[in-house]
Amino acid sequence: MIFVCERAASEVLGEMLLLVIAILLAVAFANYSSNVIPPFRNTPQTRIAGYVNGSNYTLVVQCGNPIQLSDLSLVVTYNYSYTSARTLDYRYNHTAGSIAVLTAGKAEAWLFLRPGYYNMSWSFGEKLNVPRDSSKSTKISVCSGDEVVARLYFPEG
Repeated sequence: MIFVCERAASEVLGEMLLLVIAILLAVAFANYSSNVIPPFRNTPQTRIAGYVNGSNYTLVVQCGNPIQLSDLSLVVTYNYSYTSARTLDYRYNHTAGSIAVLTAGKAEAWLFLRPGYYNMSWSFGEKLNVPRDSSKSTKISVCSGDEVVARLYFPEG
């Protein structure tokens, strides 16, 4: 006696077809979800402290990763809580001796680099002086590229 299993072949093909469809759906979902998640950015993790020092605001890196001078910028907003707010965007301009100069138009901020340690970055212990004015409140955002690393608020001029 010879048995022919015609239904068995179609059941196996049906299971294979369902398996292929499930795999294709899993691949499509993985592809979609990987495009939704933003890419990882290597933003420096740095702690910066600030204080009023005569006619300047002095910012000091307390710990963390150094910020490359070519990526460093400061967005300083004077009178940030008033309608008369004025914003200056300081960018790295040049290094003269052990001082890195950041400019915003005619205004200058000075980063005092450690002697003998000119690695073109702002790192631990180095002080950055930003000029003060008669503003009642000042906000300083320290940026590395497009990422804000720290925000410092000085409520009184």
